[in-house]
Amino acid sequence: MSKTDWLTPQEAAEELRVNPTTVHAWIHSGRLPAMQVSPRVTRIDRRDLDALVASSYRR
Repeated sequence: MSKTDWLTPQEAAEELRVNPTTVHAWIHSGRLPAMQVSPRVTRIDRRDLDALVASSYRR
């Protein structure tokens, strides 16, 4: 994979052109899986982000 495998919520928001608050809401609701590395560091697997996008197109 040429892109980074792990993204910050900010990077994910930039890619999807949404507010970072939206990405955090998806994480807290369970819609977007994320790994809590430390109390202030969260990472999102690119495959999970891609799956979220794909599922929104299937609706």
